[in-house]
Amino acid sequence: MTLRHVVAWKLAADDESTRVAQAREIADRLRALVGVIPSIGTMTVGPNIIEGNWDVALVAERPPSTSSPRRSRSLDRSTP
Repeated sequence: MTLRHVVAWKLAADDESTRVAQAREIADRLRALVGVIPSIGTMTVGPNIIEGNWDVALVAERPPSTSSPRRSRSLDRSTP
């Protein structure tokens, strides 16, 4: 199963030119993570990539893992 992350930001700056510059910097920094973080399969980041009134948004997908599933640890603390 592919895991998709969607994150959107509404920036606090009052003037549009500052928001555009901040959104560009956020997008550039996030794009730099592709190849650095192996679990990022694909990433789209920037303005107008999702519906809504957002200054910048990120859509990243993690492909299905080919490794064995993680074992869950029991949280039952009743037995030593």
